[in-house]
Amino acid sequence: MREIKFRAWLAETKKIVYFDLWGLDGNYIISADEMFDEDDGDVVMQYTGLKDKNGREIYEGDIVKDNCGHWDKKEVEISPQFFHEAIEYGLLRGLLSGKPVLEIIGNIYENPELIEKESS
Repeated sequence: MREIKFRAWLAETKKIVYFDLWGLDGNYIISADEMFDEDDGDVVMQYTGLKDKNGREIYEGDIVKDNCGHWDKKEVEISPQFFHEAIEYGLLRGLLSGKPVLEIIGNIYENPELIEKESS
């Protein structure tokens, strides 16, 4: 069973904080000094349960590249489309076998210049 962990982008302070607990009232517990507020643009991201080739935990919102040449840069999402592509290219097989091929190069909040969003 994978660990359930989260991190949050706090828009006001422009920093990422990591946490793994829920408050009794159903709200996120980050720390006594930091408050999470979706209305202020804060965003929660979930840990995928996978690590990159350097042993770093991969979260939603991370930007990864692979050493097989399939993805120059790709935003990590917990979605069927993301995992379908990862399975198609054999990237997850590498991650799950203990020989990960993905490398985190940044995230969409601290390094938005690394990836271009497709316009809708």
